[in-house]
Amino acid sequence: MAVKSVFRLPELDLLRGIAILAVILIHFTGPAIRQLSLTSYAYDFYLALNRLTQFAVPCFIFISAFALTYRNKTRKGLPSWGQFYRQRVNRILIPYFLWSCFYALYRLLSHEGTSIFLKKIIYWFVLGKSFYHLYFLVLIIQLSLLLPLFLFFIPRQREKGLLFFVLTWGIQVGIYWVNRLFIYAHFPYPATILLWYLPLVGLGLWLGWHIKDWQKLNLKVLWPFIPLVILSGYLYVQQSYPVFAGQKVNTFYYQILWYIYVTGLSLLLLLFCRFLAYQSSRLTRFLITLGLSSFGIYLIHPLILELWQRWFHFGQPLYFHLAFWAGYILVVGFSWWLTRLIERYPLVSKYLLGTK
Repeated sequence: MAVKSVFRLPELDLLRGIAILAVILIHFTGPAIRQLSLTSYAYDFYLALNRLTQFAVPCFIFISAFALTYRNKTRKGLPSWGQFYRQRVNRILIPYFLWSCFYALYRLLSHEGTSIFLKKIIYWFVLGKSFYHLYFLVLIIQLSLLLPLFLFFIPRQREKGLLFFVLTWGIQVGIYWVNRLFIYAHFPYPATILLWYLPLVGLGLWLGWHIKDWQKLNLKVLWPFIPLVILSGYLYVQQSYPVFAGQKVNTFYYQILWYIYVTGLSLLLLLFCRFLAYQSSRLTRFLITLGLSSFGIYLIHPLILELWQRWFHFGQPLYFHLAFWAGYILVVGFSWWLTRLIERYPLVSKYLLGTK
């Protein structure tokens, strides 16, 4: 296996590999959907694909909560929180700042023009809006800042797990209504706030802290989640049709379906990855290697996708599917190659990817 450290769980790297493929698929299917007829079978397929891969970024948040909790509990010689925050500055904050500068400059030169207000630049950096994917790093920065507080509230007794999850989901429902009734009209960016992802954060915190309970979980315990995830995913896709058509939907129902789907699927995929970690197969090696480079791929791929979309158009319907999947493989492969290239140079990789 590519990962031997006692502080790394191979299933997390496998899940990162799956999640990064899903992230790029989301960004690829979005432009494709806009080019298709609403009555075509291709539209149905790519819209469903776009919606069903929406678990990707929430899954990365779940992985981050799991990994940070597991490492900070497992390391007996863990340094002070001050040293933890210095590590997170090097790992997340510096790469975020540098990539935000890069994408802000790219937008100014290719999209926005040079006439831009300082207020908008600050807004880009604070909310991760320099480019559409950078909000994820803002969420991870928030998770790092709040981790000591989160760990304080995790019940030490596993018997209190049910109460913990009921409270987590209850607080999330309350946050939804507070946002809808009072906040959204003034701040319509809930996806940039970590508290919007409490079920995933809570699940990651719990599993990372109660790691022995995670190791005991199996499909016999979690099998009821399978029909729940399938049903919520199906209903979520059906609710997405009027959303894409610009029609009104019940946003509470839509959001709850999303929470159930992305949280349940993240847990089931992690269980699948734990099984896959014991298989010495090409798929396992591929996903682990991809997962280890997922941070860099995530940062780089929008630029490659943007350039590909400028140079290439889908053209006639006969070639649509071929062009789509060939382009997808090209963007994944080239983003991966550039990440590995950066990783070869420790000084560059240290600042751009936060690696040691």
